[in-house]
Amino acid sequence: MSSGQVREIFGGLSRAALYRWENDDRLEFPKAIVIGNRKFFRKNEIVEFQQKRAGIKTVRCSSTDGDGGDA
Repeated sequence: MSSGQVREIFGGLSRAALYRWENDDRLEFPKAIVIGNRKFFRKNEIVEFQQKRAGIKTVRCSSTDGDGGDA
């Protein structure tokens, strides 16, 4: 995802605010991947960050039966 897409996801976050988030170690904001002079972020890391900030625990299902229920 581009930095513009990330800023949009977070409600039109300013470039300055995104810079502060990236440089505040307490937030544990995902690290950008720099290509040329552009920054990109991994979508799954942004989603996990959003969920963490919202207090939603990310759960990964290891079940292979596909029903998602408890056996």
